[in-house]
Amino acid sequence: GGTRFSGLYLWKELFQRGHEVVLFNRGKTAAKILPRESEEDFNKRVANTRVIKGNRQDAEDLKAKLSGESFDVIYDMNGREASDTAPLADIFNGRVEHFVYMSSAGVYKKSLIMPH
Repeated sequence: GGTRFSGLYLWKELFQRGHEVVLFNRGKTAAKILPRESEEDFNKRVANTRVIKGNRQDAEDLKAKLSGESFDVIYDMNGREASDTAPLADIFNGRVEHFVYMSSAGVYKKSLIMPH
């Protein structure tokens, strides 16, 4: 993720705090400048972020692209079902200090009651 919704803001915040950020996504959505972010800051953030392109719904692709990687923290921002997250959790089981799972209202059953 990292190119839309809350992942975009998380990327900016982590980068501004001096963290090395690596995004894993399909590479289909271009990075966006955020409100009140200068073009210079945006270009710096993009230039200093590594992007690994892959498909999270393909467990073999995840393994091929991420097995050799090492991270202190993983933010999983895009899982909607256990099957989306299980391969990622398996790859980094015992190898990552913090695994933070964040999702959206899209994971809940449709309802007329707000929020939905």
